[in-house]
Amino acid sequence: MLAVLFLFAYLTFFGKNLNYELSTEEIKVNFGLLKKNITYNQIVNTESIDLKIILLIIAHSVPGFQWGSFKTSIGNITAYATKLSGEFVVITLNDGEKIALSPAEPQPFLGALKEKSQKVK
Repeated sequence: MLAVLFLFAYLTFFGKNLNYELSTEEIKVNFGLLKKNITYNQIVNTESIDLKIILLIIAHSVPGFQWGSFKTSIGNITAYATKLSGEFVVITLNDGEKIALSPAEPQPFLGALKEKSQKVK
């Protein structure tokens, strides 16, 4: 029980420090000690979509931080986000997985992401 409480406290604290980094070969999603890397050659599509996260499937959700698998208005999606609804950058991978990110400024982030991913392909 203590381990579960520690995990939730950890995710809540570090989730507020969620950030996205566009390196030369991949997107790095950083939240505390946990990291998710998405290489540009995995990406088949990127777009800005107005989404609403409807239901948690296997996820952690606290105010200001959503992480995991969610049911949304466009189907199941993996989110690394700071909100439950609004404009998200949605990345579709070559295996069909959809990932939602919530950068503070979605349009400039999307433009930079498209530019970097086109250089790799």
